[in-house]
Amino acid sequence: MNRVFLVGDHAAFRQVLATIFESETVLEAGPQAGSLTEVRRHVGRLDRVDVAIVDLSLPDGDGTDLVRELSVSGSGVPVLTLTESRDR
Repeated sequence: MNRVFLVGDHAAFRQVLATIFESETVLEAGPQAGSLTEVRRHVGRLDRVDVAIVDLSLPDGDGTDLVRELSVSGSGVPVLTLTESRDR
């Protein structure tokens, strides 16, 4: 089963995604984080996840910084971005 690391500032949205993923038998929700600070606490455990889904708008920084950090960390974790913008 593939494990997903969910990163986004809205806990309710992360929980909805986790519920959807877990209703499918091929995905398992793994750790969740609402900020860059929380993500950095999980970095040592990224070998336990198969993919990270990252919101680009986080309360304490830019998700693109996180994507860059994950790509150079050597973790090998693929990263998908999922974000919304109120700009039109």
